[in-house]
Amino acid sequence: MKRSLLASGVLCAFLLFPGPSFGEVRGQAQGLFWLDVPQEWLWTQEKGQVVLSELNGSGRIEIRFEKVEGFEGSARDLVSEARDDRRREVADRHGKSVMRIERRVDGVFALQTGFLISTDRGIQQATSIVFFHKGYLFDVYFEAPREVFRIEMERIVDTWSFEKPEEPQEDDETQENGSI
Repeated sequence: MKRSLLASGVLCAFLLFPGPSFGEVRGQAQGLFWLDVPQEWLWTQEKGQVVLSELNGSGRIEIRFEKVEGFEGSARDLVSEARDDRRREVADRHGKSVMRIERRVDGVFALQTGFLISTDRGIQQATSIVFFHKGYLFDVYFEAPREVFRIEMERIVDTWSFEKPEEPQEDDETQENGSI
């Protein structure tokens, strides 16, 4: 009964909450990935990390990535080990893993873990998505005070692309008239 109520609640959140209004596609400086960044969100990057954050400070997505060399196991083993490291890191902050699933990020195998974290602001929901692509290990992490915000951030991650999007082409008529 509880599971059906939870599933109904999540479904209602998807249907009732319109989701983010995307503003522009942004790419990581080395061209490792691109994301649709919603309006009212900032994109900052430094070595090994990209952070997307809402202007009002309520949402934040951290994307950590590192070049992996000399790993002897499979990509699945590497991703599993990184997921376990993240799980320990969150558990140290009074977190509990409540969900583990396999998924795809732009067609690439990934492991997603959901957490509940006890903070001074109450219970936070968090998500970690770990995957390996072309020699880089990625760990995408975000926290939210409510499920609807967590879903919004997951929708942003769902726009992930390893290929640079094509620039929109204006047709000849649009260029001549200067309008769409």
